Amino acid sequence: CCFGVQSDSPVALVFPERSPASEWQAKAGLLPSRFEASLPVLPTQIFESAACLAIVAFCLLYLQPRKRYDGQVFLAFMALYAIARFVLEYLRSDDRGGGLGLSTSQLIGVGLVALAGALHWARSQGRLSVAVAR
Repeated sequence: CCFGVQSDSPVALVFPERSPASEWQAKAGLLPSRFEASLPVLPTQIFESAACLAIVAFCLLYLQPRKRYDGQVFLAFMALYAIARFVLEYLRSDDRGGGLGLSTSQLIGVGLVALAGALHWARSQGRLSVAVAR
């Protein structure tokens, strides 16, 4: 799972033989066998880790002190992660399923952004109250 598209970028990585990346590339006819190291691919795992770190930093350092209601930071994290994952899916090369020309993760992300937006709107308008156990 989780390897990027083939790339000549300076940040591209080569995965070892019999890794998911080399096996996928061998099945696609890009390598003579799965016993070869993969061709260079974008390190989507590192990109996703960096995106998550940036989202957490934003939520904790900027948004948390300015939040207007309980749950706002969680909704922001949910929406921002879904957006980041949606974008990163375009850089991935592994089989991901899906429909409508989108991967499963992108379809879930669209739903999560819509849900987070609707809940944020309802909470910020005072139309949805949440009981908090204290």
